[in-house]
Amino acid sequence: MDLSTKQQEMHLKARAIRVATVAAAHAEDVDKAGRFPREAIEEMKAVKLMGIMIPEELGGEGLSTSEIAEVCTIIGQACASSAMIFAMPDQGFEPRLARP
Repeated sequence: MDLSTKQQEMHLKARAIRVATVAAAHAEDVDKAGRFPREAIEEMKAVKLMGIMIPEELGGEGLSTSEIAEVCTIIGQACASSAMIFAMPDQGFEPRLARP
């Protein structure tokens, strides 16, 4: 069964909110200790957000920049460090794919 576009958007947002909830629970400690937000990153992996930037033909979800930005915004409202790490792979990813 294929999900409608609206259902896909709602599912993506729910995944982002789940990560944001975990990120928020650890944000103060992440900031104070200056540590890696491992709990949020592990949750990103668990809900499969780390592959949304990868093109479908390479096994990812191939989501648009606006969809990725929405996820990043939701996570960033909970923990800026987590959102920054989430957004990093998108920086210059496509040019690396184009190289032989």
